[in-house]
Amino acid sequence: MRNGNSGSGPAVRRRPTGIRRSVLCGIAYNGYPGVAHPRRTSRPSRLAGHVAGGDGVVTSAVSDVEKADKPVSFTTVYLVTWVSLVVVAFGLVASSRDGYGLKQSRYWRFLFEPWKVVTFLLGMMLITFAAPYSGDPTWDTADSMLTSTEVYLLAPWCIGTLYRELAKGARFAPTFAAAVLFFLPCWTYDGYILWRDGNYPATWTSNLVLSGGITLLAGLFWNLGWRASETSIFTFRWPDWPPITRSPFQKVLLFCVLLSIPVIVLVAFFVWQFVNE
Repeated sequence: MRNGNSGSGPAVRRRPTGIRRSVLCGIAYNGYPGVAHPRRTSRPSRLAGHVAGGDGVVTSAVSDVEKADKPVSFTTVYLVTWVSLVVVAFGLVASSRDGYGLKQSRYWRFLFEPWKVVTFLLGMMLITFAAPYSGDPTWDTADSMLTSTEVYLLAPWCIGTLYRELAKGARFAPTFAAAVLFFLPCWTYDGYILWRDGNYPATWTSNLVLSGGITLLAGLFWNLGWRASETSIFTFRWPDWPPITRSPFQKVLLFCVLLSIPVIVLVAFFVWQFVNE
């Protein structure tokens, strides 16, 4: 390009201005072939490969690899599916006048019996304090406390509702809501790890099994009760579930121990395995 003030003379290279300057800087500092950013060694920016046309309009020169459609991963589909199911389940509970029992005050009085609160706190402490010694980097204090709380609040209702609905001919809405929310602690763990690490946990399948088993045991545990007129120790089999009357803890202590053993053994195994590595 010659000097614009004269038709002759040495060629003068003018500095790019406006959008062309921005684009050229983007090329130079974001991975254009043969040009390295002095401080950037990670993946190239999406500005890489963009050039400015002669009229100053930016045109895309994205590589074929970037243009190629990437298949949707299974975990993405799984994530969208369970989030949708949880939203629908909570919507059904919220739209019901009594939330299929979950919004009734009698359920919460039943749940907050002193012995249930104490055992919940002891169980949460066990899970939380064992986390650093489990050898599992996805098992930390935050998800231990969060999932333990969800199990305590929802597992007794899920188990009781599923049993009673299936026993008398299941209605769709409460059965669906209880079945979905049964897995909420497991999915909360998955979502927390995704948020914390930026990747869906590779342990999601084993967690689904382990978390489901613990939620089942917890639902049975906090549905324990005793009444002289009843033959079952599980209150969801009583006609007035959830009962308002409190059960003497000494009457259910043995069954509490029996239902606790699998969880205690599982936690102890993880800790033992970590200590002996």
